[in-house]
Amino acid sequence: MLDAMISLARLAKTRRVIVTGSDAFGLYLGLLDRGFLRAATTAISRAPCGQHDAALIAGRYSTEGLEGLLKRVVPFLTARATIAVWIDSGAPCGGKLQAALERLGFRIEAGTACENGFIVSAQRRDFNPLAKAA
Repeated sequence: MLDAMISLARLAKTRRVIVTGSDAFGLYLGLLDRGFLRAATTAISRAPCGQHDAALIAGRYSTEGLEGLLKRVVPFLTARATIAVWIDSGAPCGGKLQAALERLGFRIEAGTACENGFIVSAQRRDFNPLAKAA
């Protein structure tokens, strides 16, 4: 699951990553094992708000619970941030998750199924790499 989240979020080991959710500590340790030394959880992050390039969210939550986690993690993210969310296969929240991400300024870019659910990757809507480079 973590490798799929890393791939969908296009994480580089030099970027700051923040993790949250009931499985946050497991994700955090997995990132450290893979060489992501700038990883943190929302509980231990020392970087000021607006400094993280990506967020990984995992855990078994209702749609409302996921939306609460999203609202809590968004202030930690930069203007070009990516979010990867793992959703339990038993959670019926596909359309509601998309609406919650859109309300927070993100659009879903990709998704994949994994052994026990699926993962969705979303990026800030106002970030356009080609426009920023010009």
